[in-house]
Amino acid sequence: MNKRICEKPSDARRQKNFDSQCTNCTGESKFFDNIAGDGFSQILKITKISEWVLRVGIFGTFLGHGMFGLAVKQSFIPLITGFGFSESMAVKLLPLIGATDIVVAFLALLWPIRIVLMWAILWAFATALSRPIAGEPIWDFVERSANWAAPLALLALQGFPKKLKDVFTIHDF
Repeated sequence: MNKRICEKPSDARRQKNFDSQCTNCTGESKFFDNIAGDGFSQILKITKISEWVLRVGIFGTFLGHGMFGLAVKQSFIPLITGFGFSESMAVKLLPLIGATDIVVAFLALLWPIRIVLMWAILWAFATALSRPIAGEPIWDFVERSANWAAPLALLALQGFPKKLKDVFTIHDF
């Protein structure tokens, strides 16, 4: 980092601006010294709280739906037959779908790697979209937007993957 020697301005009203832009002897801006104090730790604390609220929300959504899938909830059957599957196939698929949802729930809570969040986004969006496809009102899709928006928000908080290897990582705050 380049060190810069600051000359104090002769005009007193520019002194405040100078203090926030001047580089001290370590080469770090006084501006960043102020941010790295309580304000920066407060931002990290809020970010960590937000992350955990989203993780718990995703967990609840996927655990609840997973348990209904394992129980072969009858109202879920038309959501699958709406895509051309037979009713008997829907009954066979629901426990598998339910088990997958439960795995996603626990991974999102305990180890939210980006690929799990990406799956949660896609699956929640597709299942919400299955409602109007199965003949239910569009508002049933709109009502479930939080089901896919929560994993999307957590992925955005972690940072969208830039490389393929990033898909298999988690951002630690």
